[in-house]
Amino acid sequence: MFLPSGVQDDDWGYGCEPEFDLSCNKNESIFQLLSTVEFYGYDFGFFPNYTFDQCTNLCLEACNCRAFQYTYHEDTGSSNCYPKTLLLNGYRSSDFKGDIYLKLPKSKYNSYVNHAEEFGLVCS
Repeated sequence: MFLPSGVQDDDWGYGCEPEFDLSCNKNESIFQLLSTVEFYGYDFGFFPNYTFDQCTNLCLEACNCRAFQYTYHEDTGSSNCYPKTLLLNGYRSSDFKGDIYLKLPKSKYNSYVNHAEEFGLVCS
């Protein structure tokens, strides 16, 4: 990532970049749950009443999908699917009723699971 002159590489204000590339082959990706996390914006669509499996497949089939937000509303029995092309403006809030499913390469999945569960950013 290019940083402006004088900016430290541990300044999280500029975000982080993944240390892996995602494949367009849907059989090479898997998802990691980040509960009550939202990344506002950068949806490539809004898909109401998609099942979880439909939302998962939608993201797997789109090469530019980095994650999807899935929200199930118990009171109405409806759901919303928001596939994401970029992961910016992220935050965790116990008030947020949706979840993010982060797309990861299967080959790297085990090395990232613990980091995702701890929910700490690792910027080198």
